Amino acid sequence: MRILFLSPTLGIGGSETLTFRYATQMLARGHEAAVAYAWYDEQVERLEGAGIRCYRVSKDRLSPRTLPQWRRALADEVVRDFEPTVIHAQSVTAALAARLGGPGIPLLVTVHGLEQAKDERMASLLLRLTGGTLTAVSERAAQNIRRYFPSPPIEVLPGGVDIADIERGAAAPVPAAPGAPHFCCVARQEPVKGVDVLVRAFATALEELPGAGLTLVGGGNDLAGNQDLARELGISDHLRFVGRIPNALPYIRAADVGVLPSRREGLPIVALETFALGRPLVATDVGGTPSVVRDGETGWLVAPEDPAALARALVEAGGDLEEAARRGQAGRRMIETEFDAAQLYDRIEELLLTVSGDWTGTRDRRQGDRRQGDRRHAERREGERRAPSVENVPPLKPRSWYMIGRGYQRARLAGARRDGKAPWRGVRIFGYHRVSADGDVLAIPPDVFRRHMEVLAHADVEVVSLDAALDALAEPVDARLVCVTFDDAFADVAEQAAPILAEVGFPATVFVPTAILDGNAAYSWYADPPPAMTWEQLTMLVADGLWAAEAHSRTHPRLSALSRSAAAEEIAGSRTDLEARLGRPVTSFAYPAGLYTPREVDLVREAGFRAGVTCMAGVNVGGYDLGELRRTMVAWGDTEADFRAKLTGGLDRPSAAVEWLRRRRVRAGRTGFSAKA
Repeated sequence: MRILFLSPTLGIGGSETLTFRYATQMLARGHEAAVAYAWYDEQVERLEGAGIRCYRVSKDRLSPRTLPQWRRALADEVVRDFEPTVIHAQSVTAALAARLGGPGIPLLVTVHGLEQAKDERMASLLLRLTGGTLTAVSERAAQNIRRYFPSPPIEVLPGGVDIADIERGAAAPVPAAPGAPHFCCVARQEPVKGVDVLVRAFATALEELPGAGLTLVGGGNDLAGNQDLARELGISDHLRFVGRIPNALPYIRAADVGVLPSRREGLPIVALETFALGRPLVATDVGGTPSVVRDGETGWLVAPEDPAALARALVEAGGDLEEAARRGQAGRRMIETEFDAAQLYDRIEELLLTVSGDWTGTRDRRQGDRRQGDRRHAERREGERRAPSVENVPPLKPRSWYMIGRGYQRARLAGARRDGKAPWRGVRIFGYHRVSADGDVLAIPPDVFRRHMEVLAHADVEVVSLDAALDALAEPVDARLVCVTFDDAFADVAEQAAPILAEVGFPATVFVPTAILDGNAAYSWYADPPPAMTWEQLTMLVADGLWAAEAHSRTHPRLSALSRSAAAEEIAGSRTDLEARLGRPVTSFAYPAGLYTPREVDLVREAGFRAGVTCMAGVNVGGYDLGELRRTMVAWGDTEADFRAKLTGGLDRPSAAVEWLRRRRVRAGRTGFSAKA
């Protein structure tokens, strides 16, 4: 492989240290490696000394303002010169730069944690847009991404350290530490690291530990301010500000206790290094820190932004150095058993090989069993052939997207009401997804759904089954017919919608992705999917004749992204699955996410379906081909008034914006570009 590691900086922080270790380890394993970076360059000399090419793409931090400069430099200089087969990006912004500067190059992304909570929603969206394979250094960092739609799949891959390397790095002598017991904090002097909170806490701790000392290693914008704060508090004689240095390990070794007062964190590498040297930690309960700083076991854990609590923990740790040493040794054992660097590098290499498609059996040859590795590889490839990648599954958008869409839809409905609508004739099909009160953007609450059905019950329409509608559409329809349909076969449709429809006596249709009910696929557009119907539920649902089950593919892929044979298998296979399970004919197919091209319309006909159902609003008047039946989707937040407006044709007039977006999403699937907007 030719691996390009892309890091926003090459300073001396945790993510930069991991970048150095990843690059040197992959080089040692026989791969070619290069590093692209900007801003700080402290790691460059070490990298180049190890034989790794370094490219400085900018002197400025990566930001929305400098992103075009980064993109040009990556595309015109780095990618053209190094020709990477895979890129490993070390942040969300680096992932975006990699996708723009190296479109089409396979991408692995590692999230180390975001400094601002307000950035998490946008980060989740951007990571979905980049289309890369995603890892996070801690479960907390992963959760901060997963909790927002459209969250991409993310694997937690904690950092690892080489104890022997750390001990060698810590062997250098340092000036004598001021005071005893002695504490050490290695952190950037920036607000997110909370060094100001530590300075205030240490002033309080000195009341009970008057001889204590504290070394602060790290530079940054807050350095001068924290020095002024120490002078104001009268504790400057107890503090040593070392500033920005390339190797902080000797200072950690010289201390009795380490301190991490951060306001936010991913998984701090300095915590792993501190434990590797047998020192305990007093730290704040943020990010991935609690996964290694285990209160009462390897250190002391306190709430962030609480100088009093931090001071109490410092006093407890410094006042009982025997207990502190015990916790430090427990941390050392934890590193030995849980955070071995070799396992981390093995997994990173495996991911890079898999992402790049350059599976060579390297890992398995090291294990001495290449045949077993080849067999696992073949099984994985077969699984990929059978089930389309999650990248081909149209994802959910963030809630803000749906709010904007709802606003646009209501503006259209309001305009239609002002214009007035002539009575329509034909078949109007309504499409729902879920009926649930859980706030999902695809769900309609049960009480709202009941009111929608009451509107139909009192309107001048006849609610008919989809098959009856297809019969009527064989010629122009001189009636007002309505069909009720549901996509994706969520369990709440059987549990919540079916009883309401039974009360009013309306027939309905559910479009079923069969592999999801089989358990061989999932609602992959959800971070935490709601339950699907079971086959038993579906069988009972259709038994009384009011409900019909029709086809919705097997795995709900973006059909336009598949080869013709794979798309045909999805379409025809779902019909075969349903008919085998239910013992009754299947006549209609709904295009997943409403995305299709003329090719998919042809495949629906070839599979023997009477009709293909879209997500384009409108009324079907009959007397023409049924491969692209119009269907008006009921959106999250649709009120009774909204539904009534849709029933009277408020969205029937074509929307250039909606059609442009649909064509763009279809085109994204056909080109393979991961457009997920």
